[in-house]
Amino acid sequence: QVLELILDYLVDNIEDLDSKYAKAYQDHIDILHRDLETDLQKASKALAGFGDEDQLFVERFKEFKEELSDSLEKFLKKLRKNRETVDPYFKAKVDTVMKACQSDPGIPELDEIERQRTDRFGGSYRSTYYGSIAAMRANLSKHFLSLNEGLQQSVEQLKSEVTNVLVNLKKGHLGNLTKERDAKFLGVMTELLDKYNNQLELGFRTLWESQVSYEGLIIHSIRQHFDDELEPDLINNNTLSIKNSESGESQVEEFNQQEVKNRLEALHKKVVIKCKETLDQWLTEPSQVRYFIIGEFFDRIHYAKDIGDQWRTFLRKEEIRSKVWPEFQRLKEHKQIQQEWQNLLQKAISSNKLESMQFLN
Repeated sequence: QVLELILDYLVDNIEDLDSKYAKAYQDHIDILHRDLETDLQKASKALAGFGDEDQLFVERFKEFKEELSDSLEKFLKKLRKNRETVDPYFKAKVDTVMKACQSDPGIPELDEIERQRTDRFGGSYRSTYYGSIAAMRANLSKHFLSLNEGLQQSVEQLKSEVTNVLVNLKKGHLGNLTKERDAKFLGVMTELLDKYNNQLELGFRTLWESQVSYEGLIIHSIRQHFDDELEPDLINNNTLSIKNSESGESQVEEFNQQEVKNRLEALHKKVVIKCKETLDQWLTEPSQVRYFIIGEFFDRIHYAKDIGDQWRTFLRKEEIRSKVWPEFQRLKEHKQIQQEWQNLLQKAISSNKLESMQFLN
């Protein structure tokens, strides 16, 4: 009898019970839909933010420019502080040249003087003397030309030091662009920037091609001593005549090969001393030049108009930034995974449409 009452109740109220149960279930589904929609939106935003190359580049570029400026400024201050110091490379070469002048003076031995007097100068000691002066001058001049090596060695060392500053930056690994170092690194950077028609190329090329030569820097001072003391047509007080103590008139001194050699040695000693004094005054000049070279380089790659845009354009290129900042390469590798997740997320969002979950009219 109780069962009959229950069955009768169910028959009379089944539709109402179904409606209440369905509504409760629908309400639960609606709650799940809203929660899932919220989570999917969060996931979508997270995926959108993951791998934001533009934002990452802005951050890394700012850090790089700040470190580049700070590092080069410190290097320039160091050069400015040392601009009055003796350059060790040039000093070493000057010492070598002075030794060469002493060990190879270009003064003929007695028998050679006699042979030249007979074979070349018609038996005249006067002509032999003046001819030997010219030969000695040419020999000395040859020694001084090797000062080029010391001057250029100083500049090459400067290029190495600048390269070390650039490749050791922590916020942008320019050294990853090439395995070359020292001046060759600057050459690669120059060619790379030229390839992209970037204005930074001028600064790197100027530094890469920088040279300091004996001919351009010092030769005029040395050659002036040669003209004053070793130019037969210009020299004074080196003639072969002496004053007669009684009459005061000039007369030709009776010369021989020993006297010719003695006079050549005296001339050689005099001019070498003068050249050494001059070079001692130039020992700090390479340090000055080093400072000015880097000052010019800094202006070209940091202070020139719109140069920040040139750096940005260069470093933004995918093949450049992936080397300068390895995280961009990793980001590229993760993009495929990101895309797969994005596809799955879109499917989940499509499946979570509210209308597809409505079963009540």
